[in-house]
Amino acid sequence: MKPRRIESTPQEVIAALPVLRQDAPTITGLRAELRLMRRLIALPMGMGMLGVGTVIGVGSLLMILIRSYPDLAKEKPGEPNMVVLVWLAAIGINFGGFMTLPTLLPFWIDRRIRGREGVFCDAQLIGDLIDLGQAIESAGSSLQKGRYAGCLLAWLQRLLPEIDTREAAALTAKQRDFLVGIALTWQNEGETLVLTILRSAPVWGDMETLTTALRISRTAEKDVIRAAAHASLFPLQGRLQAKREDAALILSLGIPALPQVREPQQTEIPESDTPPGTCA
Repeated sequence: MKPRRIESTPQEVIAALPVLRQDAPTITGLRAELRLMRRLIALPMGMGMLGVGTVIGVGSLLMILIRSYPDLAKEKPGEPNMVVLVWLAAIGINFGGFMTLPTLLPFWIDRRIRGREGVFCDAQLIGDLIDLGQAIESAGSSLQKGRYAGCLLAWLQRLLPEIDTREAAALTAKQRDFLVGIALTWQNEGETLVLTILRSAPVWGDMETLTTALRISRTAEKDVIRAAAHASLFPLQGRLQAKREDAALILSLGIPALPQVREPQQTEIPESDTPPGTCA
């Protein structure tokens, strides 16, 4: 019997990949591909909303028109009412896409990514990968079970420690909030990813990141998470102050000082009142 090959998880595959610095044309193409994935992930929700709008909005409009112009409701012998047929077809297409695409999209996206995890392991794509994560989160649980969802978390964990100041500056407030939300939500579950976010926060964080790290340093259940959050406070505070952020707000947070390790003091031998060379 031929042994069955055990497939590696996305975390295992991506953890062993090098972080790339690809040329501009390659990055442009990969960004376009990630943008297409985001749009496809959002498509079922959009079709569902459009279907509801078609039923309510177009249906109401047809009723008003039929009451105003009764001739529209009259059907010629042997010919169907084309307006109603088009309306029903639009409803069927929208609701059909809403029901079937969430099942088909994970297979298509997984096929696009599988075997190509290395090309997306580029620090220049960090913002686009975060946007993909936001699209997956907003799409609901049905789209969070695919392989690409696991790849996304593994890419973030691999790339966040590697981004430089230029890539960090390109992150939007919404993208930073997404990372902060992961750290806050998973602080007692996804230890490795949360630690990566907290330790890299001094490079990309903002005021919201600072307040969240302070909160985690006080409320997290695990000591290692609290320690990582506490250690990120002072470098992040210094960077924000260097950028001339709201100093009064930073001071109002009441960030505690790092505990200082005291050097061992030498024990002093008390001097005797008896002069040397004499007997007591």
